[in-house]
Formats: sequence, structure tokens, C-alpha cells
Amino acid sequence: MSVTEVIQLANALLPGEAAPEGQPDPRWKAIIEVGNHIESSPEEVWRFARKWGNCPQEDVRDAIACCLLEHLLEYHFALMFSRVEQAVTEDDLFADTFGRCWKFGQSDAAGNSDEFSRLQAWCKTRSRPPKVFPVRIGVDFDNTVVCYDELFRKVSLERGLVPPDIPALKGAVRDHLRQTGREDLWTELQGCVYGARMPEARPFPGAIEFLLHCRRAGVPLWIISHRTRHPYLGQPCDLHQAARNWMDLYGFGDPGRIGLAPDHVCLELTKQDKLARITEVGCTHFIDDLPEFLEEAAFPRGVEKILFDPGGLYPTFAAARPLASWEAIERLLLPKEA
Repeated sequence: MSVTEVIQLANALLPGEAAPEGQPDPRWKAIIEVGNHIESSPEEVWRFARKWGNCPQEDVRDAIACCLLEHLLEYHFALMFSRVEQAVTEDDLFADTFGRCWKFGQSDAAGNSDEFSRLQAWCKTRSRPPKVFPVRIGVDFDNTVVCYDELFRKVSLERGLVPPDIPALKGAVRDHLRQTGREDLWTELQGCVYGARMPEARPFPGAIEFLLHCRRAGVPLWIISHRTRHPYLGQPCDLHQAARNWMDLYGFGDPGRIGLAPDHVCLELTKQDKLARITEVGCTHFIDDLPEFLEEAAFPRGVEKILFDPGGLYPTFAAARPLASWEAIERLLLPKEA
């Protein structure tokens, strides 16, 4: 099988559960198959190892360390060591994974061996041990992390599309334009707000703090969102780049702030791709503002669904747990010391 095929197979099995004692573990077998491509496809194997090297499950980290990470360094030390060094400084769990590695090949060569030992010694004397939580959190982006209510009102008033007393709610602007037969103007307005005017949007209260607390606690987290690449109507704009620029403003990729790795920010083109990504990264919990998305028949089984409902519109929603604030979500998902 190709490296892409074996990685897809392994992603489908992980994180999974350990096999009964004395029986072969299909997850380890799948990871070993990925390792067979280390010499020919190090980039693909590294991305896989980086993703699962911070798994809360210790046995998975063991497998990543001894089947992949130490052999990536064995064959590609010059290419990989700086990446490993950055990863262990950003991620307590990945540091623990590297601490389980042994020296082979290029890792044991003169000069490289000292660097390897230095970094392992640093990992073992960190100020605190890695905290392990049995959660892998996926978070929607638009209208879940980012609040557009004030901005939709502001832009629609600037364009003379709504009366001055319109409430500062995205839904109020949408409903007014639809009720007055101006669906195309609503579509164009969305392209403007999610694109050129996006820097003016603000996060929901508590959202950035929740992401920061996940970072400090070592809780694996992904942004997984469905967003078209370009507006359907209006001024052309790369809506994915607009979203990433907004994230840069709030330190999503800054190791000193939220510090999400690039592959932990997933802007998908279709709803089906979003559902597939939730499965691929192994989310245990997913937070979204759209009830209809959480009710999708294809939504991954076993993932606890949380409806972000700041307006309190769905108090009895049965398909997910409705919570009205990020503070309430944090109380549910993170321990007090996080």
C-alpha cells in the first residue's frame, strides 16, 4: 500500500483502545506499516507522527516513539531534529513521546548524539510533567469562536440595508433581508463580513481564554470549520486566508499564546470534509453553533456533541448538549487547575 493508504488506515484506527493482554494490537500494526515508509516518505510520516505524538493515551505515544519518531531521526536527522525540537517546546505530550525514543543510525552519530541527549535531558527536567486528559477537542470557527453580530449590523447599516433600530444580531440582519426579498444582498453581505471586513470581528467572550487554557493544560485541540474559498457574490476574496489572518491577530499559531500547529487548523470546503476531519483527528468532543450540523446522520459516532448556544434558543435540543457560554464549556471539559 502507498503511504497515503497506510496513513488513512492508521487514522481510522486511532486513538482506539488497547487490545486485550496477549493479543496483537491492530493499532500498533497499522503504525508499523506507516513506519515502513520512513525512508521514502519522511514528510508524510512526520505529519502523522506529529499529530499522534501528543495523544493522551500513553500506549499510542509509545508506538509513535518506537515505531516512527526514533526512526525518522535515525534516517533523516538533519531534516527532522529541528522540527522535533520545536514540537517538544510547544507540546508537553510530544515532549514525553520524544523522551521515549532511543538513538539509532544518524541519531547516534558524532555531534547528533549530543544534541539528542541534550534535548531529552531538557524534556525530563521540565517544570511540570505532561498532563494527560482523555479528551481531544474539535471546535468550529465561524459563529462559535468568532462573533459577527455587531459587524453584520455595522456593515448593513453602512450600506443602508436595514433600519437603524435593527438588533445587533446576525440572525436579525439575515431575517430582515430575506423577508424583504433581498437574499442576494444577504449572500453578498456574508462575503464582505467573512472576507474584507473580518479583522473587525471579535471573539465570543471566553473563547480565546478557553483555547489558551487548553494550550496550557496540554489538551489536544483542533479548529475544524466548513468555509467556502471565495464569496458567491460581491468582491473577490480568499475567505480561507481571511480566516487565517484573523487567527494570526489572536495568536492562534503563536507558540507563546494559543500555539496551534498548522495541521490543527482545518478549513474544509464541504460539510462532508468537515465530518471526515472530525473522524480523522479522533475528536472525543466537538463544539458547533449549528444544530443541523450536529444532527447530521453522518456525524461520527462516539463523539460528544456540544451545541454552542449563546442566545439560549435551543434549551431542550436533544442531539447535543446545549451550553450558552465558553465559561460553561470550560467547566465541562477542563479541570479546575487548567
